[in-house]
Amino acid sequence: MNGDSRAVSDHQLIVLLFQTRDLMLSLKRKELRKFGITFEEAAVLIQINKLGDKATPTELSRQLLRKHHSITGLLLRMEKKGLIKRNKDLKRKNMIRVSMTEKGEALYQEAKREDILNKMVDLLSAKQKQNLSDCLNILRDKAFDVLQIENKPSIPF
Repeated sequence: MNGDSRAVSDHQLIVLLFQTRDLMLSLKRKELRKFGITFEEAAVLIQINKLGDKATPTELSRQLLRKHHSITGLLLRMEKKGLIKRNKDLKRKNMIRVSMTEKGEALYQEAKREDILNKMVDLLSAKQKQNLSDCLNILRDKAFDVLQIENKPSIPF
């Protein structure tokens, strides 16, 4: 039996995975537009909330799988919009700590309350969620191994 006769081909799975990802991102971006923030800004606010006083540009880039310079530029833009503050660590002068402003916290709470992605995931049963999680973790872990990323980020919240 050759690979083309399987019920679902590897190519079909990959296309389905990327189509689903792109559609889910489009839904989230559309939702976030009414709050005046981008998906990337929302992701940073989520991570700052999760990390608390451990939020640094380095840790944010690790958690979000982004290059340090990309996160630094994003943080500068967010600071100009009044969403975050960057402060020098009092104990380690060469370290920057990142925190949300009142405006950033309010947007985070508002966006969290109305989350289209949670509504989409709620369409799945508990067993389907677990199966999807198991499959995605296998693929994610192998990608980390192939890319030789040792300091793997945790799954948010």
